[in-house]
Amino acid sequence: MTTTTPDTDRADAREALAGHFPAGATVQTLTDREGELRRVRFFTVDGHGLIRDITAPVSVATGYRLDSRGRIIFSGGGVNAGFYITYRLSQDLHGDGYALRHHGV
Repeated sequence: MTTTTPDTDRADAREALAGHFPAGATVQTLTDREGELRRVRFFTVDGHGLIRDITAPVSVATGYRLDSRGRIIFSGGGVNAGFYITYRLSQDLHGDGYALRHHGV
C-alpha cells in the first residue's frame, strides 16, 4: 500500500499542471462573489479544443480548499482572486508569478 502525504500530493498536482500550463499559457477563471468571499473555478482548453475544469488540481497545488461545489474558496474583498491564485500557481510552477497569463471569464 502506498501512502501519500500533502507534500507528495502537492508535488504530483504541480507536475500534472505544468503539462497544461507551460510558461506563456493563459489560465481561464470564473469567479463568484459573495460579499468578502470569492469562489473560483479554473479552466484550460486541451489539445482537442475541449474545455476542462482543472479546479481540483489547482486547489491541491496551491493549498486552497474547495467548497461543496468544487470551487476554490478565497477570502478577501477588493482582490482579483482569479489573478491572485493564478499568480501563485505561476510562481509554484515556473518560479515567476507572471509566467502565466490570467483571463477572467
